[in-house]
Amino acid sequence: MNLTKLQVFNGDMQDAHKYLAESEDLIRTFGLPKRIKSPKVSKLHHIFSYLRIIQESTSVIWMNVPNEVQHLRSNPKEHLQCSQMWVEDEEPEDAEENSLFVSIYQLPTTLLSLLSQTSSLCKQLQQGQSLSPEFPRRCQVVEDRIFKWKAPQTLAFSDTWDTPSNPSAHIVAATYLALIVHFQRQIRNTDPRVLQHYVLRAADHLLAHEQLKSTLQMAMAPFPWPCFIVGCESYENNARQKIDRYLEIVRSYNLGNLVETEKVIHEVWRRQDLGRSDQRWDDVLRDWKMRIVLT
Repeated sequence: MNLTKLQVFNGDMQDAHKYLAESEDLIRTFGLPKRIKSPKVSKLHHIFSYLRIIQESTSVIWMNVPNEVQHLRSNPKEHLQCSQMWVEDEEPEDAEENSLFVSIYQLPTTLLSLLSQTSSLCKQLQQGQSLSPEFPRRCQVVEDRIFKWKAPQTLAFSDTWDTPSNPSAHIVAATYLALIVHFQRQIRNTDPRVLQHYVLRAADHLLAHEQLKSTLQMAMAPFPWPCFIVGCESYENNARQKIDRYLEIVRSYNLGNLVETEKVIHEVWRRQDLGRSDQRWDDVLRDWKMRIVLT
C-alpha cells in the first residue's frame, strides 16, 4: 500500500492496481482469518478499502488486456469485507458509520459504500451484463439510495452556507454531489448539461473547503476525486472557471495525482469544445492508456 501511495504522490499510477491486488491477497491470507484484529491492523484494512474503492471508481477496461478484464470480473461481493463497504440490496439502508474510517478520512463510510456499489454497476455495463433482468433493479436500488442519502450530523452541511462545525463538511458535500453526477453519467448516460447545477454546487464546496482550510490554517491534503468527476462534466464557462480556480489553488500541494487530474480535465474540455464523440474522461484514460488513483 505504501507503493500505491508513493505512486499517487509522484503521479505515476500505472502499477497502482497491481500493488492493491497484492495487498488484498496479503490481507485475505494473513489479516481476515484473525478473529481479533489490533487497532493497527484494522486501520491498515480501512486504508486499503479506501484506496481500492477510489481506484476502482475510475478503472477502465483497455482493449486487448486480458488481465484487466479478469480483474474486473471479480464479484463485488467477494471483495475485501474488512470495512463492509458493499451494502447488499437486502440490508437496511440506515447502516451505521464506521467511526475508525471516518476518523481517518473524514468521509462517511455509507457514502463510500454507494460509490462502491456504483462502480460495481459500471463494471457490469463494461462487461455487457446490463441485459440481465437483475441489472435494472439494482440500478434503481442504488440510485434511490444515493438520492436519499444524508450526511451524518458530525459531517453535515447547512444549506444556509454558514461555516460548518466540521471543516470536512464541504468536502463531504462536494463528494456527494460528484457521486450524483458520476452515477447519472456512467449508469443513466444523462446529458451532462442537465447536471450542471450539481457541478456548480460541488465546485463551490471545493473552493469553500480550501478557503476554510486557509483561514483555519489546516494542514490537510485535497481529495481529488470530486474535482475530477465534476470537472470532466463541466460544460458551462462558469463551472470551468471555478474548477480552474480550484486546480490553481491545489497546485501548491505538489501532488502528482492532482497534476494528472488537471491534464485529463483539460483534455476532456478540449474534446468537448471540438464536438468529438470521445469526449468523456474514460475515453481519455483509454486513449492515453492511463491509470489514476484519486485519493
